[in-house]
Formats: sequence, structure tokens, C-alpha cells
Amino acid sequence: MGLGYIIWLGDDGSRDVSFVGGKAASLGHLVSAGMPVPRGFVLSSEAYERVITSCGIDRLIKSGASPREIREAIKSCDLPDEIKEELKLAYEKLGGVPVAVRSSATVEDTSAAAFAGQYETVLDVKGVDDVIRAVKICYASVWGDRVVDYREKRGISHNEVKMAVLVQEMVHPDISGVMFTANPISGRRNETVINAIKGIGELMVSGLKTPEVYVVRHSWLRMSVVEHTVGDDGDILSPRWAYRLATMGQKLEDYFGTYQDVEWAIKDKKLYILQSRPITTLPIPKLKMNIAKLNAFRIISEMLTRRPYPAEGDFMNIVFRDAVIMPFAPLGIRVGGVRKNMLIWKNGMPAVLDYFLWTTPHGVAEFIVTPMLPFAPLTLIVKGLIASAKDWKKDPMVKKTEDVKADIERYVPKTPKERLFYIKKAMQMTTIAGKLRSKYLYSSMLHFALLRVWLKVMKKEHHLGTLAFTGLDTVITRSNRELEKLADMIRKNEYLRELFEKHTAQELVSIINTDKRAEDFRRAFDKFLREYGYREAGSVLYMSDGMWIDKPEVPLQILKGLVIGEGSIGDDSVYENALMEVMSHPLMKVPFFRKRFVHTLMNARQFQVLREDTRYMAMIPSHFLRHMYLDMGKSLYDKGFISSPEDIFFIRFHEVVKDEKTMAKIIQDRKKLWHKLEKLPFIDISPLKQETTADDNVIITGIPGSPGVGRGKVCVIRSQDEFDKMEEGAILVAPYTTPAWTPLFALASGVVVDTGGPLSHAAIVAREYGIPAVMGTGEATKVLKDGMYVEVDGTKGVVRRGE
Repeated sequence: MGLGYIIWLGDDGSRDVSFVGGKAASLGHLVSAGMPVPRGFVLSSEAYERVITSCGIDRLIKSGASPREIREAIKSCDLPDEIKEELKLAYEKLGGVPVAVRSSATVEDTSAAAFAGQYETVLDVKGVDDVIRAVKICYASVWGDRVVDYREKRGISHNEVKMAVLVQEMVHPDISGVMFTANPISGRRNETVINAIKGIGELMVSGLKTPEVYVVRHSWLRMSVVEHTVGDDGDILSPRWAYRLATMGQKLEDYFGTYQDVEWAIKDKKLYILQSRPITTLPIPKLKMNIAKLNAFRIISEMLTRRPYPAEGDFMNIVFRDAVIMPFAPLGIRVGGVRKNMLIWKNGMPAVLDYFLWTTPHGVAEFIVTPMLPFAPLTLIVKGLIASAKDWKKDPMVKKTEDVKADIERYVPKTPKERLFYIKKAMQMTTIAGKLRSKYLYSSMLHFALLRVWLKVMKKEHHLGTLAFTGLDTVITRSNRELEKLADMIRKNEYLRELFEKHTAQELVSIINTDKRAEDFRRAFDKFLREYGYREAGSVLYMSDGMWIDKPEVPLQILKGLVIGEGSIGDDSVYENALMEVMSHPLMKVPFFRKRFVHTLMNARQFQVLREDTRYMAMIPSHFLRHMYLDMGKSLYDKGFISSPEDIFFIRFHEVVKDEKTMAKIIQDRKKLWHKLEKLPFIDISPLKQETTADDNVIITGIPGSPGVGRGKVCVIRSQDEFDKMEEGAILVAPYTTPAWTPLFALASGVVVDTGGPLSHAAIVAREYGIPAVMGTGEATKVLKDGMYVEVDGTKGVVRRGE
């Protein structure tokens, strides 16, 4: 790490923000990654603390002195001899050349606070004495008037900030400037904006010179200059250099995982990176949604109903990478943001869903990013013929998931390293689920396309959704059938029926575990949970919400709805009627055609079966990781480190190896940021808003989710707290639904949802109940009001005024 207070760029300690500050840590990362950074060293934040104490500045701060008085005291104090000696030795090792002395505060250059241009930089410093004076100028800038005001407005304690000082070999550039890897004006993520002037860049930052401006747009084929404005120094930067800078910007963005604000310089035709930090404010441009993007967004917006905890964010990224994106990569379909990170993070906290989830980090639509896309039809056919979808359950990988599950059930992590191993082991189930999809989805997709052709020939296209997505044998429909059996068991037992009618689901949890008269039901219910308990209690991706096996009150609530409402889950007659109508077509009287059609249908129906069963498989790790996390949380809570065991979900996967005090500090900092982010919406569903139609009777437009027409009075339910509002025969209008909402479907005559699509939870359950559903309306909960009489047309995807 070098001498006591000195750390050289590229050494291990040079990437520790708490030790070298934000600016130097960023450069330390760049040097380690082999980027072109001028040589230099850092006088650590510990030296700053030593100076503040030895010169009595700490007492001056406590006395309430003004920022100006503190600055003057710092500039006039004499640095301790050991610090001056280390500075002298490091400067001589650098060669005694002219240097740039830059402030590098421990609270700086983050996505939450940049302090851009507010701390001091002293250029062209030569000689040890001048370096020492420059160091004191940087220290004093901690107490600049603007800096103090900036901290206070953002709720940053003055005591939190410590100053490290970066000393780098001075580059006297021929050309210098700044570069934004996303357009800071328009917000376009596929544009790099480059500003350039002759000489030192500070003249541009201070506004003394108007720079030359290049805007470079990226696509997967090439880069192109879409805007070029000549500045005060004329045409100084060639397009070739603009492309080279833009390419370097992409490398920096990929390395840091977020859009970058970069300072650069060119000397003797050599490029240097002087600084790279996150862009703190980036506007969101108006989206241009094609149908593929819109459908992806419908599904995602239904699953992400609130800001996830950091641990949940890590879980989501792995699930999307392995189980959603990986299976479609051979087609040339990629999601650049998800491959690296599906969320925009602020200081370890998921701040917002990446608005460009369906794009690469540079804004290119994922559905056209790779050269493989033109060959997608051929790939689909070849892979679709290799593995038959109807045979997927016989694959050895299915057995492997059971073995992995058995392993993690037996394994009890006791040390930090074992916890990290446990996470990686559990997430193997998600990876295997993705591999199964990669192998067999193509067959079902190919046969789905063929099924569409068959139905088009027979003029029966309107039955496509019914034949492909209803009456299926999935883990969900099997669990529903078992719920029906449990409900029937309750109905036939007068005592059990009375219990379910009188008590809440939460009360039933303790009653059935202690009441001997409910023992037979308890055994049957426990067996059900062991077999089907890995269905999500909340949203599918929220690990902290738990699953049915964690929260048995959720399936018990569904049972209450089935028993009290005398309802049922599932109606195969819709599928059977559609199949009978298709099979009555004259073409189906020919044995050869009939056989081929049935083969096509059976494979096409596996699309939803494979999707649902592998999703169930991919989510199982959530249960085990939740319990591991809560065990950690209980330990921290019992020792007084945190206020609630659930606070542990603020810890990310890679941080479980840290000691308890460090984790407690991380949790404390992130909880503060969590509260600040509460006013920032996690996901904006406005792109789901549908265009109006010419039909005056249509109130709102969405997409078909479940066929049929239903009429009734609107009942808007926004959360589980409002479940008791639901009346039999009403139209359920909701922002989203989860399995906990299932009892409401037994009462509803139709369903209208803000988010989701044909493969979403609400659409699937609506088809099982045989009631119409309109999905992805974007604003149904705002437009439709309680008591309005409406007609839900699930076949056409519209809601009309009722008669």
C-alpha cells in the first residue's frame, strides 16, 4: 500500500473510497483496469484527520467557528513532520515533475452527490513546499461556503466528510475536455456528448471558453456524428478522435456499470483519462415503444410493484439474467441493461427500474442489438427440431434441480464465506431453470407459430389464446386442484367450515396447528405446502415477502374465499369447447392432418407449462435465501446493531461476508437513502397508457388477457388492505395482482389491470376461472371509479360503458 499515509494509484488501497476519496478511488479502479491514467499517488484521508487534530481544527469546528475561520486556520497550520516527510519521498519518487494536486473527498463523485467543481484543484505545482501548500488549499476547500451549503441541503453531516489529496503528474494537453456517455440534455442513452478546447480544460469549466461539441450516436453496426458545433478554438478535434473518445467512454461505462462524466486530455496524440464519475442527473427521454418492448414492459411492471431492497435487487438481476435473458440470447435477442444490471443503483440502493431496461447501456433496442438476429428464424427452426418441448420433464436437469434443493435444505451456513457459498449454491436452481428454457422453449415457440398457421388456414385464429394458454397441466394448476381438494375437505367438515367462516387467515394459522380436531386438515395442509409452498406470497421477485410455505395465511385466505364463496379454481370447459370447434373442421377429418395438428398443439401448449414450471423452479431459492438473511438479521438485532431483523435485506449478496459492525453501518446508511428515495417512483407505467379508439363507448383500452365478456359494477382494489371491498359479481380493477389476490377472482365477473399481459398472473388466473380480463391498461385504477357499470371485453381488450 506504500508508506503510512501514501497510497499509489493502482495499489489495493487506491480503490477504497473511505481511504482515498471518490475521485482517487475512481482513478485507482481505472489504473487497475489498465486505462490510460497519469501516474500519481494519494495522501489518504487519515492524514487529513491527523492534521485536523494536530492543528486544533477539530476544537475550532466544535466551537461553532464560521467556514471562513476554519479555512484560514487550515491554510496557516503546519503539517505534522511525518506527513511532510512522506509527501517529500512520494513526490521525489514521482520524479519531482510538475503535478496537479486535486481534492478527493470521501463524500464525492457518487451517484447521490457529486460536489462537482466545488473542491479545489491546484495545477502545475512544482516543488515539495508548493505541494504542501496545495494540499492545505484542498483541505480548506472542505469548508468552502458553497460546499457547506451543498452538504446541508442534502443532509450530509460535516463530520462525515474527510479529504484525501490526489497528486498526479501534470499533463499539459494539446486538447482537453469533458465527455458524457449519455446525453445530459436529451437524456438519450445512445448518444455520447464530447466537449473539447485547446489546452487545459479548466478554461472550459469556468466558462471562459466555448468548446467544440460532438454528439456521437451509437448503434450495433456503427457510430455516427449527429451533431458538430465549432467552438472558440475552431475545428480542433477530428471525427476520428471523437469516435475514439466515444469508444473509451463506452469502456468506462461498462467498467463502472453506469453512465459516466469523464474528464480527458490529449498530449502528443496520446489519450489520458483524468477523471470518471457517475452522471448524477440524467433526464428520461420520451420512449419509442414497439410492440415487443411494450409486451416486455407489461410483464416487468406487474412484477415490480415497489422499490426492492438491495438483496432483492441482486436476486432480481440473477433471475432476469439466467432465466429470462439467457434463453433468448441465441436468437440475437438481448437486454443490455439486464445482462449487466436491470436496476439503476444509488450507493448500493435500487433507486429506479432502468427506464431503458429493454435497451443496451447505450440505448440500442435489445431486440436488434446482435448480428445473430437476421438468422433468428433459422435458429428457431433448428433448435426447435433438436429438442421436443413435450419431453422436457424427462430431462436430467429436472432431477438436478431436486438434488440442488435437497442439498440446500441440508446445508446450514455458519461463517460469512459459507453464507456466500450458500447463495451461489441456491441460485443454481435459477440457472438450471434458464438452461431448461434455453433447450426446450424453441420447440414450443416453433409449434406455437405452426399452430397459428393451422388456425389461420381453418379461420379459427380467435381460438389461439384459448388453445395455447387454458386447461394446462402446470405446477400452478396442479396446486389449484389440490386447493380445491382442501376446500372440499373443509366444506364436508362442519367444524372446519365454521372455523374458516369465523376466523381470519392469520388466526387460522395458529388454530390449525394447535386444535386436535383440525389435525387431519393440518397434515393435509402441511403436505400441500411441502409440495406447492414455493408460490410467492407477494410479488414473484420480492425475496423479503416470502412464499406460501413462509406465510401459510396466504393459501388459507384463498381457501377461505373458496369455502365461503363456494367458488372454484379452473374451468377446462373453455379449452374443451374451443378444441371441439376446431376439431370439427373438415380438414381435421383427414387422419394425417389431424395427427399433425394434435402434435403441433401438444408442443405449443408446452410453452406456458414450461414457462410456469421453470419460473416456479427459479423462485425456490428465494425461500432459502430469505431464511438465511433473517437468521443474520436476528443475530444483528439481538446484539443491538439494527432496529429490526428485516433490515438485513439492505445487505447485498456480495456483502454477506462482511463483519457485523460493517454490515450494521451499511444498513444505517442505506436506510437513510431509502427514506430519501421514497418520493421517487420506482417504475413509471405511463408507457402502458393505450391510445383512444373511435368507439365512444370505450372508456379504456388494454390488451386481451382472458377471452369473453363480463358486466358489472367497478370495484377498485389497490392493495390487500382493501380486499373486503370486493363484492360478488363486481369488476375487479387493480394496479397488479399476486397469488394473494386469487380469492377475489372467485367473486369477480371480469378483471381489469393497469399492468401485465397475456402471460401475467391476473390473465392466467382469469383464464382458469373462465372470466374475461383486460391487461396493461396503464391507468384503469385512475379512470374507472367505484360503482361505475362497465362491460369488460377480454377478447378485444377494451372496457366499455355498461348499459
